[in-house]
This record gives sequence, C-alpha cells and structure tokens, in this order.
Amino acid sequence: APERVSAMAVFQGDLIAAGRENTFGNIARWDGTAWSAMGSGLPQRVLALCVHKDELYAAGLDSAVSRWDGSAWQQVGGRFNGPVNALASFSGYLHAGGAFTLNSEDVLDQRYLSYFNGESWQEAGTGLNGSVNALLSAGDELYVGGDITADASGNGTFPKWTRLSVGGFSNEPHTQLEDGSLEGIAQLPDGRVII
Repeated sequence: APERVSAMAVFQGDLIAAGRENTFGNIARWDGTAWSAMGSGLPQRVLALCVHKDELYAAGLDSAVSRWDGSAWQQVGGRFNGPVNALASFSGYLHAGGAFTLNSEDVLDQRYLSYFNGESWQEAGTGLNGSVNALLSAGDELYVGGDITADASGNGTFPKWTRLSVGGFSNEPHTQLEDGSLEGIAQLPDGRVII
C-alpha cells in the first residue's frame, strides 16, 4: 500500500489508495486479498482520486489529470501550471481544483478551478482568487474549499469556502472559518455538508 496515502476511492468494488509510494508507482489497488499495481503507476505524488461516469481519475503534483483505461493511465486534456489538489464529478463534468492559474501553455485562465468539457479544461465559474484544496459534489452544488476569499475578479466574500451551482458562485453569507486553509469537506449520510 502507499506509504503516505493522500486519497482513496472505491472503483469496480476494489479500494484504490494513492499518495507517495515507489513500489506501485504512487497508486495501488486492493482486491480484498492483496495490493497490485495499476499499470506503471503515476510519475509523482497523487493528491486526488475521483470516479466520474464509471471511470477512475487521478491527479496530483504532476499538474495533470489522468484516466485509468483498464491497463494504463492516460492524460486528460492539457497540463496546468501547478498541482491538482482535488477532483469531483459535478453537473456531468469532471472538475479539478488546485494551485494553478493557467493551462501549461500559459494561454487560458484556469484560476484554481476548472472543468473538462470532453476536449479541454475550461475555467469554472468566474475563477477563484486562491488555491483549491477540497471539492465535494452535493446535489446541485459543488462545495469548494481552500485558500479562497473571493472569485478571481474580487467579487463575493468567501471565507475559505463557497458553493458553485449553475448560476455561478454563491453570494449568500458563508459561515466564518478560522484563519488558515480549508483542507477538507465531507457529507453526512443525512445529506448535511461539514465544512
């Protein structure tokens, strides 16, 4: 198993654990009996896993999102100019959040939160003004947490978290959080979201 686990997911009935580990290439699959490699693994520490439309995606310090095709990892779209810290399936699209501001070609704004449209990464909403560390899809909203205080244009007041819906980022008052960075978001079985 990975020595330092950063992310876990259940995929096709098996536990997938990812992080920083050399034996299995930073990601491994547990079938209930033994750990096994997933192809040749991924080149750098994996920070996020997500099952989207019955496919497994992984991302991390290599500034890319990769999809497991059953035998190897395939990069999805272009790279970003910083690490991808979180992934979520929301509103039919795969979303990626992290410490990036542009795509790797330095031509398209990707201010900390993007979605994959099937061909390329697009900035989600109006972008954000700080790193995204956590994403949670809950119903018709995507909860976003990290080092954010507003959208990329300075609109809104987001004390380390906000919600994205079809109409954009929520401008409703948000619960105040202590100084620092929001690192995780969870949903309880009754549907309540814990920030």
